[in-house]
Formats: sequence, C-alpha cells, structure tokens
Amino acid sequence: MERPTAALREARATILATAPAYQEQAAAAQGLTAAAGRSYALSVIPKNPDRVTRLPARRRREFEVHLRKKLAGARQRLSVGAAPSLAAVAPPEEEPLTPRRRAELAILGAGCGACRGNCCRGGGDHAYHGEDSMARYLLRHPGREDDAVIADYLGHVPSRTMSSGCIYQQAGGCALPRDMRADICNQFYCDGLNEIRFLYGDGRPVRAFFVHYDGTMLHGGQFVEIPEVAD
Repeated sequence: MERPTAALREARATILATAPAYQEQAAAAQGLTAAAGRSYALSVIPKNPDRVTRLPARRRREFEVHLRKKLAGARQRLSVGAAPSLAAVAPPEEEPLTPRRRAELAILGAGCGACRGNCCRGGGDHAYHGEDSMARYLLRHPGREDDAVIADYLGHVPSRTMSSGCIYQQAGGCALPRDMRADICNQFYCDGLNEIRFLYGDGRPVRAFFVHYDGTMLHGGQFVEIPEVAD
C-alpha cells in the first residue's frame, strides 16, 4: 500500500482545514445541532470508486502461480530455520480484545466499510501475500501439503470482486479471514483512521463522521455510532 507523497499530504491538509465546516453543514442536514455534530470524531478518508464484476479466470490462475511461488520460498526459509519476520505475533483472532482494541476494530470496520477498501486496490492478483504470510500459515498448520494450502486460499476467492482491486475484495469487504491475510492488511491504517483510532478505548461509544476526499474535494459523509466497544 503506497504512502502519500509530500505533495499529496499537503493538498490533503489544505482540504482537511475545510472539513470541520463541511461536517457542521452535514450535521445540520441531518437535523443535528452543531454541538452534536462535533461530538463525532472527524475522519477524512478516500472512497473506492470501483464496481463489482465477475472475476476473470485469468486472475485466479495468476494468483495461484503467485501463491505457489511464495509458498515454495516459505518452505525453503523454514527448512533452514529462518522464521517469518512477525512469527511471534499472535494471529489476529488471538489478540486480547481489550476495550482499546475493540474500539480500533470498530473504527477499522466502519471506516473501511465507508471507504470500500480504497487501500486494498493495490492487492491485485497477489493480495499482498509474500513468503512471510505463507510461512506463518505453515507454522500454524504443520503437515499441511502445498496443494491443501493453495486450496485453502483459493477456496476464499469470490466469483465477483472489485474490478481493479485485490482478488479477495468484494462489495462487503475482504473475503479472506483475518488470520489468513498478509500482515499489512491487518496492520495498515490510512491517515484518516489513524487520526481517530486512539480517541476511544475507555468503553465510550465509537462516534465518527467519515467524509470522503477524492484528491480535489470533499464529498459524501456518514455519521457512524457503534455503542458497544467495552469488554
């Protein structure tokens, strides 16, 4: 996932300065008072413009070729005792669900849903998978043969995906379980989400206003509230 250049960050900062006024206008349109509107954390995010289309067989074949190459590399590394870079990190489903982590996941789910996974567009026919993610999967599934591992990953590829996105990217989000995704898929937060991800975590409801920035202007906007984030 490419990070914005300095010029893009500067342009975004200029637009961001107008976002509070935009939020106030959106709140008024929703019948909210200015104070109520400001109680929602402001997050300026992109929005994926792609549409959902039938996945070409060619993309599935190319993805399998990529997986087999990375799987072979992972087995070679493990055979000489080279562990994946984050092998000691617990899989996502085993992470302690503290109030702060629940809030992060709630923000991530709401923000990525509003954005429709713009950052996932770079996943293409590789889904960001490298030798590290394959090695971790092998470590969690010892004795699993190559064909079975490939079948595990191909089994989650949907028949309809975003036209220009990751092979797992469908209208409702990623089709691949979180514990099978590449590290970056579980750890990446865009600027808009990073700006609000640590605001919650004490059990308060997650309240955010997601507005979209397309590189030139703000548009759209959703007031989102997720009440349950505590243990």
